[in-house]
Amino acid sequence: MFRTVWSKTLREYRFAIPGWGIGLGLLVFAEFASASTLDPATLSTVGQLAKMIRLFGDPLAFTTPAGYVTFRDFGIFLPILLSIWTLLAGARLVRGEEERGSLEVLLSTPRSRLRVLLEKIAALITALVLIALLIVAGGVAGEASAHTMVDLTGTLLAVLNLGLLALLFGLLALFLSQVLNSRLVAAGWAGLLLALSYVLDGTGHIIENTTWVQWFQRLSPFFYYHASKPLLPFYTPTHGFNPGACLLLLALSLMFAVASIPLFVRRDIGGLVLPSWNRGKPEARSDAGLEALEPAKRNVFVRTVGLRALRAQLFSVCWWVVGLVIGVGWITMLTRSMEDPLQKMYANNPVFYQLFGGHDIGTNAGFLAGAIFAFVPIISVIFALFQALAWASDLERGRVELVLSTPTPRYQIVLKRFETVLIAAVIVVLTIWVSILLMRA
Repeated sequence: MFRTVWSKTLREYRFAIPGWGIGLGLLVFAEFASASTLDPATLSTVGQLAKMIRLFGDPLAFTTPAGYVTFRDFGIFLPILLSIWTLLAGARLVRGEEERGSLEVLLSTPRSRLRVLLEKIAALITALVLIALLIVAGGVAGEASAHTMVDLTGTLLAVLNLGLLALLFGLLALFLSQVLNSRLVAAGWAGLLLALSYVLDGTGHIIENTTWVQWFQRLSPFFYYHASKPLLPFYTPTHGFNPGACLLLLALSLMFAVASIPLFVRRDIGGLVLPSWNRGKPEARSDAGLEALEPAKRNVFVRTVGLRALRAQLFSVCWWVVGLVIGVGWITMLTRSMEDPLQKMYANNPVFYQLFGGHDIGTNAGFLAGAIFAFVPIISVIFALFQALAWASDLERGRVELVLSTPTPRYQIVLKRFETVLIAAVIVVLTIWVSILLMRA
């Protein structure tokens, strides 16, 4: 596994591949199974409601399990979740090794920078393909369990469309990591663009017959992703796989990959492509001894392990907060315009309680609970997991040895890191709460 850069990089994804692949595959399987338990009349009623919301795209053939899964899973959950992993992996593909200090050792071998980068990109694509195959397996098993037509070709094309979108954001994060000085900042910007792309496309689905909205919608990769409905040609002949849209997503991915190559080949390790205007010229200092430690003494974030960990994860927390606030605020703004139609559609239908988690979506509060809290808890858990994994990352980089050499019990260090993750999670929850209050005011 260590003979090539490709195999070494692929080995780093040995837990991510089964974790994300099996998890998302089970999600598709569960949706097919749940769709088979609903009668067509109920699905038709819910489909009428979905045409009003259309947050996840246009509901087509909603009375079929394939249409139901296309709207629910392939509309938002799968593209958002898989794109989160790829943009995080793309941001640390090169910049992560630079921050660990291991890239210098790799480049000291008789391998060109171009070959190193291409093998790393190939490893990321290979990992994405393996995850996609596991999702396909879950989809095929779900179709079989729902006693519907097993469309292997359609499932493969649907997951291919999904993989191209995720690959686009992963290579976008790789490009940003060449321009910016940190993998966390690069992943944050890529995540922000992911959220904005989804908002642009969703707004275009909801607000029709508005030229400028439709124009902005075409700037979103999600617009071209939703142009393909590979699971539906047997139910809606006018919709199916759109090769032109998929080729465009592939072309955009290749564009970011090609743009990353000269930046990585020519820049210094740990350096920036763009100049930093905040970085002044080094000043000659005559301080010596204890006087040189004065700036460190005034720095609050180096006084405890918890504060130092919080400072290190501050960029990541900020970008997650910005992305969640944009998504939650956007959905909250739509509730007032949808309240009256939802109350008419709801009509005391008890089936909606099951479909929307027991929430009365005929009210503003119920609609917010059903729309926002259908995906925010999942994304919040992923956020907390990545914050907790920073501890393991520090262990791999050798940043904990110095801390453990101090007369501080290990259980206190672990508790401080747990406290940091808890504070970050509370910040995210409070920010979402404030965003909902402000948008509803």
